[in-house]
Amino acid sequence: MRLDRITRKVWFEVGESEHALLFTLSGIEQLEAKMPGGFLSTIASQPTPTLTTLIDAFWIGLRGAGEKVGRQDAQAIVMAHMREFGVEETLRIYEAAVIACGFFGPTYTKELLAGLGIDDVDPGEDEAKNGKAAKPKK
Repeated sequence: MRLDRITRKVWFEVGESEHALLFTLSGIEQLEAKMPGGFLSTIASQPTPTLTTLIDAFWIGLRGAGEKVGRQDAQAIVMAHMREFGVEETLRIYEAAVIACGFFGPTYTKELLAGLGIDDVDPGEDEAKNGKAAKPKK
């Protein structure tokens, strides 16, 4: 799993294919409509989502990242990922995508991602291009 800090996409692999989850505010609204009691109360009272919510979240997140998938396709991706990596890693991807959307603000987002063991900077992002640092604009 890797996080693209700029696009807020969480990338993950299943078998030979790579997918991304992205939650926009619209995506969070869609997810909230599928959660009994709404998004905020559900994540506060039940931090581990039901399997139905997890599949819905992947479906919404995959579409948010630009994949044209149906719910059954998302269900197959979730199942394949759980078989390959286990349910805890699949839940970690879901949590990272929800956190990365920016819903919680920059400071708390960074803390939550660190709690998942995810640095909010992509590998190589801070490296200077061609080995030379860019000159600041005046």
